[in-house]
Amino acid sequence: MSSGEHLGWENGKRRRKSLYGKTRADVAERLRQLQQQAAQGLPLPDERRRVADYLEWWATDMLPGTVKESTADGYRYMLDRYVVPQLDASRSRSSGRSTSSPCFAPWKSMA
Repeated sequence: MSSGEHLGWENGKRRRKSLYGKTRADVAERLRQLQQQAAQGLPLPDERRRVADYLEWWATDMLPGTVKESTADGYRYMLDRYVVPQLDASRSRSSGRSTSSPCFAPWKSMA
């Protein structure tokens, strides 16, 4: 069973999500969960969302207030300096999904 549902508006664009389940009740439950996430301001799952975009959202919207400001600054520095550039580099090197993890290569040499 499937359903394409309207989940509100984001940045002036309509958000639709296709949901799948074995039964109508499964699809209805998944729809309720997505609607609750949208009402709480949480990002809706997006299979096309880049990891770098998710990390940026996490560092700016979710992290502040959960740890000390100096810790948050350290996390943002590590993300900006090491993690995101490696993610972008690995994306440009391969056209598809990679089975290796090039973003951890700098830390392998530290071990």
